[in-house]
Amino acid sequence: MNRKSIKKSATILAMASLVFFSCENQSNSNTEKRVEQQPKQEFVDEHNAKNSLDWVGTYEGTLPCVSCPGINTTLKLNTDLTFELTEVYLGEEHNSFVEKGSFSWGKKETNIILNIPDRNPQYKCIEGALIALDTEGKVIEGELSKFYILSKTI
Repeated sequence: MNRKSIKKSATILAMASLVFFSCENQSNSNTEKRVEQQPKQEFVDEHNAKNSLDWVGTYEGTLPCVSCPGINTTLKLNTDLTFELTEVYLGEEHNSFVEKGSFSWGKKETNIILNIPDRNPQYKCIEGALIALDTEGKVIEGELSKFYILSKTI
């Protein structure tokens, strides 16, 4: 082979490479554009306490009390969104109170809100138990948190 044909071959090879790589880059950029143009789909978990847990039933426990040794609490939740709450203040006279009414689910359908005037106690529904929440609907944390649980009995 002479110099002229080598130069010609090298030029042809360079041009073929240029065409090949430019087509590949254009193909990749088109794919990237298609991926970018597709709407992003978020995974939405439809599961919550209301539709995933067996929340209907009776829950019992002794909740902390500021002025007594504790409050024996029994809360019965019914399928028709009604409740019966019995509270017995330990060590006090006239210590038993019963409230009946309806309840509703909080925004994320994990908290139960009892419709009791001037109180509206809230409970977080978990598997086999309810957790009594503070007045703002938040889980009580710290050493006493384990005393705010009502366990499901029936």
